[in-house]
Amino acid sequence: MIIPLVIDRNIKKEVLKFVDNSDKSLWTINPIGENRKYCTLNAFNIELTKIIKDYSSKVYKYFEIDNIMSEPIFGNFIGVQTNGAFVHEHTDEAPNGLHHIRLNFLISKPEQGGMPNINGIEFKVNEDEAWFNWANKYRHSSSSVIGDKKRIVLSLGALITEDNVNKIIAKCESLS
Repeated sequence: MIIPLVIDRNIKKEVLKFVDNSDKSLWTINPIGENRKYCTLNAFNIELTKIIKDYSSKVYKYFEIDNIMSEPIFGNFIGVQTNGAFVHEHTDEAPNGLHHIRLNFLISKPEQGGMPNINGIEFKVNEDEAWFNWANKYRHSSSSVIGDKKRIVLSLGALITEDNVNKIIAKCESLS
C-alpha cells in the first residue's frame, strides 16, 4: 500500500552520500540473488544510524504511533540493488503479540523494474515515495531492476501492536 509520505530531502541526501561513500565493511552482500547488498544501520554506531532512528520516530509519529520497538533482525536498513537484482518473495518473522512492519522509501528509482509486490499486487512507486508492508503477514517481493540506475530503498522496520498497524492502514486509506 502506498503511504502518503515523501522522503525528507536532507535524509535522502544523507542516504545517497552513505551509499556512495561508506566503507564497504558496513555492507552485507545479500546471499539470495545477485547484485544485492544492504546495510543494517542498527548494527553500527555511526552518525547515520542516529539520524535515521530520529527520522523513523518522526515518521511513525505521523501515524500517531509513539510506542515502537526496533525490529531486531534488520531494524532500519538501506537496500541497494543493481541491474538484474530483485527481492525474492517471502514473509518476515515477528514475536508473538507483535507485528513486523516496514515503511519503505524509494530513494533511487531504477530505469525500469524494482517495484514492490505485496500479496501478488505490484505497486507503482515513484522516486521519493513510500509504501507500507506488513512484513510478517504479507508475502512481498520486488520486480527485477533493469538498467544502470540503482534501486535504493530506506526501510524503517518496527515491531508494533495490531491496533497500531490498523492506525497506519486507516490513515493511508483515508488519504487515498
